[in-house]
Amino acid sequence: MCNEFATRLARCKFAYLYKTKNEYVREKLGVSRNTAGKYLNELEKIGILTSEQVGKEKIYKNNYLYDLMKDW
Repeated sequence: MCNEFATRLARCKFAYLYKTKNEYVREKLGVSRNTAGKYLNELEKIGILTSEQVGKEKIYKNNYLYDLMKDW
């Protein structure tokens, strides 16, 4: 079950390469708002994503891809 979840989360993350938000994760994985937020926060804690408040929404940026773009 854990491997299935990891695969689904990876597909969701790469469906929106540079940025994502709670709504996209909810739609792609079919989970609740709280569950999507928990997953995104965990990815932020381990350094994969960085969050930024934009209005009322929190946008999550893919750190690896943003670092690649900085080097161009």
